Order: sequence, then structure tokens, then C-alpha cells
Amino acid sequence: MIKFDTKVSEEIYVSWVQEARDLIKSNNPTKIEDYIIKAHNPKEEEIVKIREVIVEIVFGENTITRELLQATPTTLRKNCDGYLKRISKVENTIQQKYLVCKLAEKTGVSQKVMFEHLKEVLGSVEEKQIMSATELLEMDMPEIKFWSRPMFAKGEITLIGGTAGVGKSLLALASSVGMVLGKDILNCITIDEKPNKILYYDIENGPKITRNRLVYLKNFFGAENKDLENLTIVYDFNKKNIKKELELSENYDVVVLDSYRRFLEGEENSSEITDRFYNEFLKPLKDNEVSLAILQNLNKRSLSDISNDDLLNMFRGSSDIVAQITQAFLLFKGPEESSKNNNKLAFDVTVLHKKNRLGVPTKNFRLKILKDDTIRQTVFLPLEFKGLLTPAARAYDKIVDLLHANGSLTRAEFVKKLINSNVCSEPSVDNYLKHLISVGRIIKEKYGVYTLPKEQTGVKNYV
Repeated sequence: MIKFDTKVSEEIYVSWVQEARDLIKSNNPTKIEDYIIKAHNPKEEEIVKIREVIVEIVFGENTITRELLQATPTTLRKNCDGYLKRISKVENTIQQKYLVCKLAEKTGVSQKVMFEHLKEVLGSVEEKQIMSATELLEMDMPEIKFWSRPMFAKGEITLIGGTAGVGKSLLALASSVGMVLGKDILNCITIDEKPNKILYYDIENGPKITRNRLVYLKNFFGAENKDLENLTIVYDFNKKNIKKELELSENYDVVVLDSYRRFLEGEENSSEITDRFYNEFLKPLKDNEVSLAILQNLNKRSLSDISNDDLLNMFRGSSDIVAQITQAFLLFKGPEESSKNNNKLAFDVTVLHKKNRLGVPTKNFRLKILKDDTIRQTVFLPLEFKGLLTPAARAYDKIVDLLHANGSLTRAEFVKKLINSNVCSEPSVDNYLKHLISVGRIIKEKYGVYTLPKEQTGVKNYV
């Protein structure tokens, strides 16, 4: 039996359920709530919960019932036809009547008008849409529009995934700041249209970390504090009152959720939990043309045992999460590099576009992210995209980069620098050096000393 916080005894509760079932049988579903209120004198906040419980028990678990009860009047008015089409597919005619009455009540329309409109919708639903491929091709379809490419399409849901610490939050926050300012991040994240307002739910990091990141990003873009007034940051989410959060979110063009599991009232592996959150919160916003970005962790696995086709299976939680979204991006982080006095920290991030239901042209990209405490900026630098690098490939690139920066190095110097950068262990260094010599990427200057071939020499140093 479902529990809820009221002083109602179990006997009265059971009698409510039975009475509600009798009302259903007597073809009078609209009197259910009247009876609940008359049977006992619950508080206003208790009525809402009791109503949901009674409906759930009478009708069973039903997505449209739960969604309609929790949707805001604004959402229902904007999508009235859509809800009526879904209601028309409910097989239980008594339940269908209840839902129509509830929709009428919440939208401020008379029941008579709503039932007449249902007949119109039923007529349109019953007519099969049969057309030739030529007719389909000649139809005018709305153009896919973006606030910021490639991640923020209007009215679509994007999943941004990566392991902890890979840079998901930083990149999502940087994209949000860039959109509010109308400024690109290099040629990787570009602005199509400047949104009016952005809501960033930061349940993962908290004010201290986010403020520090905002200071560094603001300085990178050359902005003032007042320039970011249209970026709203919220540090909590009321899982018990999704309706309230929906009313807040539907006033924004872009909503970012960081990170996904903290918004769920239950386990992320449960399809029931993730489907409920999608239907109660994500889908209504999507239907209202809000652009959504969800940050989600990946399962920790070695890149060496992952095929390209297996990458989408790395997302944590129910497989329904990936099925519900339009686009998915995966982030992979290279080793961190610090300057001698630790006032600069750099790492590269590879961004793979692994799901593209929109079918728009896109490309993977790679960035060097440099946190520079001397100028209080987070700087983004372009890097050549090389695909998803294995640990060995990263070690090869790191060795070459070190020679670009230093000219030549001994084996002992390589060992120290590679271990300090968490690139590889000492036993692997000799194998990596031998491989690079065999393919001509580096040469031996003299015994125990390595350098680049003359055509490759040059200085390249980020920290």
C-alpha cells in the first residue's frame, strides 16, 4: 500500500479507495475528488497527495494521468491538443472522461467545450496519415535551429557524458557564458542566436567552485559582471515538487542539468524512475521549445577494451536515458600538466559526437584547456582532432610535445616528466621511445639523448 503523510487512518483510506472504485463503476469519475474532500477534512497540501494516490490505485500506474496532474496550466494550454490525443488512446473510457475533466479544470475551459474538442481530436486521430514519398518530400518542415552549435539545438535534449573530473561542468558552464555573451569558443562551439535567458542547475559543484569558474571564464571572454545577469544559477532542485521546478524552468530558453542522477527521486538504473522524470519534467520543456543539456557520468572502463560502437553503452544508468535524448557527446580527458610553481594547469579534452538524431552536419573536436592563475583566466586553445586516443597514443604525443618544448631530452628526463604528468609508468618509457624511433617521429641525437627530426622542430608549450 502506498504511504503518505496524513493523519488518515488505514480504515478511512481503504474506504476512500473502495468508494472511488464504486464511483468509477457508476460512470461518475468526476466525483472522486469531491468525495475525498467530504469523507475527511484534509489539509490543502494533503489533498494533492491523496488525489494522486487514489487515481493511481483506481487506474493503476499510468504516465498520462501522473503527467497531467503535475503539469502546469501554461504547459497544458500550449499542448492541449497533444494531451487530448494521448488521452484519446486511453482504453479505459471512464479514465478517459476523468482526464478530460481534469484537463478542462486545469486549463480553465468548460467540460462541455473540452469534450467537444476531444471529438474533433478523435476524428483527426482516427484518420490514417497515408502519403507518398513525393508528398512527404514536398511538405514544409520546420528548420532545425540552434542557440549554439553543436550542443544546444532549440527544443531538443542533449546528453554530455564523461567520467568524473573530465571537464563536463566546465565546458557546459563555458558554453552557457558564451551564449549569454553571444561569443564563440574558438571555432568548436559557435553561436547561431543569443538566447534571452539561461538556467543552470548546478547541483554537483556548489557556489564556491562555480563562482571561481565564472570569474576565470568572464575574464577569458573579456566580460563584466553585469554582462552575465541573464545567466541564472540554482543550487537545489525540489524532487518532491517537480511542478514548481517546471514553472521556473519554462521561463528560460536554455536549461542545463548538472548532473543528471541528482535530479532523480530514485535509482538512475530504474527505467520507471528515468521515464517518470522525462515525462514530468524534460518532455514538457522540450515541447515548449526549451533547449536542454543533461550532464551524466560514464561507467569507468579502460579505453583499450572499448570499440567505437560500444561508446554509447558507457553512460551510467538506464538505457532509456540515451533513448530519450536527441544528441549525445562524450568527453575524454588527457593527462594534466602543471607549471613548476603550480600556477598553471593544462589538459586536453576530446569531444566525440556519438548520437545525432537531428542529422545535421557536425564534427568531433579537441581542445586544450589552460587554467592560468597568473591572469585569472580559463583559456581555450585549438588542437588537431586525432580521434579517441589510447593510453599509448597519448604517450606518443606527449613525448613529441616534450621534445617540441625542450629541443632534446635524456631518458631520465623523459621518465620524470611522463610520470609527473601521469602519462605512463617507467617500464613503458623505453618501449614508447623505441616505437617512435622506428616510425621516424623522433631520433637519437646521441646515446641516451632524444630529439625531433629537423623538419619537426619547433617550440610548442602550453604551461
